[in-house]
Amino acid sequence: MEEPTEKAHGFDLHKLVGLHAKSPRAEERKEGHDHANHKSGMPSPKLCAAMALLYLAIALALFYPITLNMGTAAPGSGAAPFQNLWNIWWVNYALFNLHTSVYFTNLLFWPVGASLVFQTMPPLTALLSAPFQAFGVVFAYNTIFMLGFAFSGIAMFVLADYLVRNRYAAFIAGLVFAFSAFHIAQSYSSLAFLYLGWVPIFLYFTLRVFREKRNYWNILGMSASFALATLMGSIEQSAMLIILLILLTLMYVLNKPTRSRIINRDFAVSMILFAIAAFIIGSWNFVPMMLALLRPGGSTAANLLNTAKYNAMWSSDALAFFVPSFYNGIFSSINSLPGVYRALYAGYDISERVAYLGFTVLALSLYGIFKDRKKTMPWLVLAVVFGWLTLGPYLQIAGSVTQIPGLYSLYHLMPLLNSIREPGRFNLMLTMMLAILSAFGVKALIEKFGHPNAKRMAAGIVVVLSILILIESNGMPLGNSAIASMSSTSIAPSHLYSELSNLTGNFSVLELPALDAQTSAMATYHTSITHQPLVGGYVTRENLTEELSLYNIPLAIQSSTLATSGAANFESPVNENFTNQTLLSLYNYNTAFVVVRKGAYNSTTLTELLTYLLKTFGNPVFNDNTTTAFSSTKAVNQSVFKSYVSYPIVTDWQQTAVPFNGTITRMWLPSNPGAIAVYAPFAATQQLQQTINTTISFVALAAKPSVLLIEAETASGAAKIASVNVSSSMRKYSVDTALISGPRGNVLFFVEGQTLPIYLSNITFSRR
Repeated sequence: MEEPTEKAHGFDLHKLVGLHAKSPRAEERKEGHDHANHKSGMPSPKLCAAMALLYLAIALALFYPITLNMGTAAPGSGAAPFQNLWNIWWVNYALFNLHTSVYFTNLLFWPVGASLVFQTMPPLTALLSAPFQAFGVVFAYNTIFMLGFAFSGIAMFVLADYLVRNRYAAFIAGLVFAFSAFHIAQSYSSLAFLYLGWVPIFLYFTLRVFREKRNYWNILGMSASFALATLMGSIEQSAMLIILLILLTLMYVLNKPTRSRIINRDFAVSMILFAIAAFIIGSWNFVPMMLALLRPGGSTAANLLNTAKYNAMWSSDALAFFVPSFYNGIFSSINSLPGVYRALYAGYDISERVAYLGFTVLALSLYGIFKDRKKTMPWLVLAVVFGWLTLGPYLQIAGSVTQIPGLYSLYHLMPLLNSIREPGRFNLMLTMMLAILSAFGVKALIEKFGHPNAKRMAAGIVVVLSILILIESNGMPLGNSAIASMSSTSIAPSHLYSELSNLTGNFSVLELPALDAQTSAMATYHTSITHQPLVGGYVTRENLTEELSLYNIPLAIQSSTLATSGAANFESPVNENFTNQTLLSLYNYNTAFVVVRKGAYNSTTLTELLTYLLKTFGNPVFNDNTTTAFSSTKAVNQSVFKSYVSYPIVTDWQQTAVPFNGTITRMWLPSNPGAIAVYAPFAATQQLQQTINTTISFVALAAKPSVLLIEAETASGAAKIASVNVSSSMRKYSVDTALISGPRGNVLFFVEGQTLPIYLSNITFSRR
């Protein structure tokens, strides 16, 4: 196919993006490049290796607290480091020990297990850690953490070198991209945003597919990098790459001189081959994800919290583009910044709000645009589009939400592609565009000041710019600072978990507080030591079944409430012995040990909890400065099934305030219908499946006189066991029925027979 000709009234997009069809031989000689390598579009392997080692050295120096503690500390804070550690361990354990899928585990949320399809767990990144796990999971994680920055830098170096044909400028582009404030903040939180290099590699091959005649290696490179952006990243990055591909295609179509390169059979075939190859390469990730989406509730799980409220929380504040990162140990100590930080970050997920671009980067970008507006214009347009997307549904300035709509609202209407619930993550694409623009700026600077000592001057410019960029994007504390605990976490598990790993037999563990994200994430990591299932856990997007496995245990609920509010909360539609409820759940879950994380409680609440556990389970079997563990086996065997135990299905009961006789009473409204699982007592094997004559008592009040139906679940549906006329006065009612004894239990439904609201409370079960 003929090359499109440049016309006086038009422009050549190939030339604008630095992909002119002419031989760059003269420019390559000027800049000291190897012509053969540039003809192939790729720097020499020797040069790439040298640059990768340089980026790695910078990472080791920049993250010095981690470098000095490779086996005992992990980047980031909160739940993220523990989840990331578990992720890389689990993938290798599932594949090489259990020989099972990495997308489901029974080690978390036992006994129902947990789906990991939507987990921030890039499988290939985890596999990359396998050789290093011989030195420990923490060491392995820190190693791939450092390598992630080196890879991101060298990938951007390849793209920038292809565009500007200047290795000095390309080095700065790699530095800008790999060590941006956004990348550092995201890497503290998400393993999926560590290896960002596949994004510029995808753009590199895409531009070659757009520019050249059909070349199957370019198509394969485009496909592989797209798949690897998911396998070492996330589906969010895949969505960004599709958007980038659409925008590039539109730019080529709208530009008359390049239109013929897009609207032709050859390009269509290339795109079809790209899509097929990308799906084949990533099928072991894409297929489970598609199947999960097609299951009932799958799309709901995928779009969990993908609403305007949370989109706004995870958007970039316009001011954040110009304020150094919260993690920057140099600028965070300046007296004028803490107030600004509070406005930008207070009440938000810090890692999702960091958006600092850097004044050095902005200056270089503006200079590059000024010196070569034609070649930089496409990247400027894309920077504006993706920068606008980061702002979310509405523009925010210094923490205040305006009514100015954002481009993200339009994006959110796009089916399938609207999976990015955190608008701030579009900073990935914005950073890549600024890295490209910076490369043009650096090249222009070198050309302006490069003579007569070109190489020496170029090296000096690069050194000065590198220092300025790293000072601005720094994400680690200098000495002791308030953010030290936010950038690294000490990983020092109690010796308890090593002892549990030495025990034989099958059992599960419950760690308290079980509903706290930090403790749940730590407990999740501990399964990598014990190899025993955990009741509860921490996954990226929990589903209702997983959550209910914990809500069946009153101890799990009350201990978490105690940790967060300082007092237990026993509100429930049933009056029940909560200890027996807990013991029955522990029996059903085969839970042998209850572990308390002391640091989650203050001295008062810790004493209250330990006193209760001592009374319930007896003396602890393990105790150190951080952890106390109790064996539950004896208490379970002595107490379980000795009394009625009832569990209201929490999603079927809505607590509400009911006014009656001038006072407000807390009562419960059954719906869906209101279900309660009831276990009748039995003490010996011969009593299993016998009937126990039972009286059901409750307090009820109807808005108008109405009928309450009590039904029992049967193999063929639900059978009515009682019909109660409920008046508009609050009073106590009783119903006699027979319940089946034994571990299978009974499921009762409280149904409003006339669809009028009936409020219930104080439901009890007793022998008749």
